[in-house]
Amino acid sequence: MTTTRQPRCPLPRRAIRALRRLNDELLACGQAMARSARAPQPRPQAGQAVTAPHPASPGKVPAGV
Repeated sequence: MTTTRQPRCPLPRRAIRALRRLNDELLACGQAMARSARAPQPRPQAGQAVTAPHPASPGKVPAGV
């Protein structure tokens, strides 16, 4: 008498496939964030004044401290 094999549960294959897709998506998100961090910053428009913050001198204490 021959025994018939029971059909395998597709869950492990489906789970592995889903995890691979998720991993690919997470890697793509990380790469997209890295690209956006390296992207040039937008320039200020012509009508706006550009002011850079002035660092405090090391010997001076700000007023009120």
